Amino acid sequence: MDGLYFEGLKLAVQAIVALGVARLTVVWALSRYKAEKVWERRLGAHADLVTALGEMRRINGAWMIEEEEGRELTEDFRQIQSKRYGDASRKVQEVSAVARLLLDKSTITLLDEMENGLAEARSSLSYWEHLDADGYVLRVALDSLISDGRSTLSIDRG
Repeated sequence: MDGLYFEGLKLAVQAIVALGVARLTVVWALSRYKAEKVWERRLGAHADLVTALGEMRRINGAWMIEEEEGRELTEDFRQIQSKRYGDASRKVQEVSAVARLLLDKSTITLLDEMENGLAEARSSLSYWEHLDADGYVLRVALDSLISDGRSTLSIDRG
């Protein structure tokens, strides 16, 4: 009778330990899943911002070359570039809203500085100065965002 009691107790302890391990495993797996999802969303926000800023910088550079060389582009092409620039700028604004929720304070500060810099560039004296100031602000923001993203997302180059 004591042997049967001992075997039943042993089975009960094993069942409790197994349930505890199963619960810890589920909690760990769920926690890891959530962390990976947040990381993926952060990566997506960084990627969207980098893509949009890169597009804005490319178009701004094309406008600078056009202005520097004094050549006139067709009105259709200019409208296409303006639309692409506007679309990229809106994408930055959209992603910035999500970024404020997901990304680090350093990235949010960087985005605020970029917005302020672009607003200041609009008050430049000439079109060329405006383009030059925009180009500088976009280059600094893009470089900083890439560096910040690598750091906060723990992405190695190699």
